[in-house]
Formats: sequence, C-alpha cells, structure tokens
Amino acid sequence: SALRGVRTTIIDPEGEYAPLTRALGGSHISIAPGSNQFINPFDIEEEYDEKTERWIVKVKDKISDNVNLVAVMNGGLDNVQRAFISDAMAEMYVGLGMNEEPESLYEEVTFFDEKRQEMIHGRDKKKMPTFSDFHNILAEMLEGENDTRLTSLVKSLSIFKKGGIYDMFDQETSEELKNFKNTPIVTFDVSQLEESVLRPIGMYVALSWAWEKFGKKNPEIRKRIICDEAWMLLNKNMAGVEFTAQFLENVSRRSRKRNAGLLVASQNFLEFADNSNGKAVLTNAFVNIFMRQNSTDIDALQHEFHLSDGERNFLLQAQKGEFLLRMHGDSFVGYALPFDYEIDFISKANHQVTGNEDNEIRKGA
Repeated sequence: SALRGVRTTIIDPEGEYAPLTRALGGSHISIAPGSNQFINPFDIEEEYDEKTERWIVKVKDKISDNVNLVAVMNGGLDNVQRAFISDAMAEMYVGLGMNEEPESLYEEVTFFDEKRQEMIHGRDKKKMPTFSDFHNILAEMLEGENDTRLTSLVKSLSIFKKGGIYDMFDQETSEELKNFKNTPIVTFDVSQLEESVLRPIGMYVALSWAWEKFGKKNPEIRKRIICDEAWMLLNKNMAGVEFTAQFLENVSRRSRKRNAGLLVASQNFLEFADNSNGKAVLTNAFVNIFMRQNSTDIDALQHEFHLSDGERNFLLQAQKGEFLLRMHGDSFVGYALPFDYEIDFISKANHQVTGNEDNEIRKGA
C-alpha cells in the first residue's frame, strides 16, 4: 500500500507494527503512561459535507463522539449525566468561538519573521480545548448540585485530568501528528495500556483521531485505516463496548465516501457475529478474507456469509498461506506466496525470524 501511494493509519493493540512502520519511514506513536506523544481527543476539524456541498465544522458530531468517549471512561452514563456533559462541551466550543463555519477554527496572528526581518500578518489554527477545559466547565456547572450521580461523575473523571493517573488523554496533540500528510504510515501503539479499561479508551481515541484528522481529510489522497484486534472494541467485557462498537460501525459506513477504507483484522469472529455493530461492519466490508478457522467459529462464519459445505471444509483444513477471498458474493481460493526479498524484509523488520524459523516460514508460506 505504501508503494502504491495509499496512506495508512494503524491501530495496534499488541505492539506488533513498530519495526515495519519505522522501516517504511512511517511514524510510530506510543499511547502510554509516561509517553511524550499525545493525541488530544477534543481536536476538531472542518470536513466536506455532501449535502450542502461546502466545507463545514460538525461540532454536534464531535460532541456526540466525545460524550461517548467520556462514557467509555466512566463505564457508562445515564441520560442526566449525558445531558450535562453535552452542555459542558457545547459551552466549551462556543466559548472559543467555534461553530459550523471553518473560519471559526482560525484566528488572526501577527509574528516577526526573523529571516525576512518584518512583521507578518496571517491566520493560524486556534488552540484546541483539552480534557481539563471540559472538566473545569463541567465542575462549574455542577456546583451546588445535590445529585450524587453528577458530583460523583466529576470526581471519577478527575483521574483523566492533568495530574491524574490517566492524564495521557489531557494533552495537546504532539507536533509530529499535526502534519502527517506525507507520512506513508502512522501507527498508534496502545499495547502498554491496561487491557480491560485503558486499552479500549486508547483504541477509541486513536480511532477517533484517525477518522477526524485522517479519514475525513484530504479526499484527493487514498487512505486506509487498519484496526487490528478489532474484537476488543466489540467485546462485551470491555469498558464502554456499546460506544466503541458504534464508533467502529460509523467509520465503516462513512469512510468510503472520503476516499478511505477501513480494514479490521481479528481472530475472534464470534465477537462480530454476536454484536449488531460488528455485523454492520461485516456488511459494509467490500472484501472479506478468511484464513483457517477453528471449530468454535466456523458455524457462525458459514451462517453469516452463506458459505457452502466445501468452503467450510476448506477453512477448517487450510494450511499456512491459504485463504478464501469473498467479493461481490463470489469466492476465490488464494495462496500467499511471498518472494524471498519479502521474507527477508519482514524478517529483518521484526527482528524475530532467523535460522530454522526462517526455513519454516519459507516452507509454510
């Protein structure tokens, strides 16, 4: 994809893509406690609206996405809590003069150009609000409230505020992420986040950034968003699954209109089959590639994709490198046969395959 000019953003829950990303000249971003690389989930961008045929800022959509993010952080929200959070976010953006007009995201600036030795007048992007700005407004709104559900909400969210134990989401976006147009790959590594609570939040924030800053933008550039181990966004035991699953579905529905594609990779098919949002992601997938399946998944897979008994048996017995490709309702058997230079490249990039392991890959691939 990099060689064909397709820009790629990867959500990497297992920390597997770093060597390959660096080998191709991409940017590897670690979302973890103590990291110096940050994503600000409150960044907002203009986007092209097909209905009005003009560039607008969808403030309400951004608020809706971030209300869901807070729901993931809090382990859920009731209707009253959602209403207060929505009002606080709306007040935050309005207070900064941000509305549906793209011009509202910019401000006039004056600075001295050292090279030209003169004052320059122009415009620059406004400083984006952060989680602290939102939390401060929410706390002010709830002063004097006697509802313990609201006061406990402010308290529970304080751990995500700067100075709290999970304050990696309360930072301005790192400089290296502000101009990524010519970067072939951007990988977000969330492998160091605690799995059941923080990792779904990190994946949600990374996927939200990938959509807001990458998928929506630059429609003239072909783009792909890869969400590896996507089952984590659909697993009912993960925090805020109803919100992470909905967001994944939204990206799957909306990406194609913006010259972007969504690729989800998973070894847990049942997580998709047992979740309505997961099923919608499958429905929106233009191409499906199935490799060897285990007996616990094959029944659901056969039912969902109307596989024949022959296709079912093939997937139960497929060898390394063999796959079934489904497109337009047709099926094709494929075999991934890498060139020697590809094996060497991937082996060196991952620093894992040497000696006998290399020979096994050559025989198995």
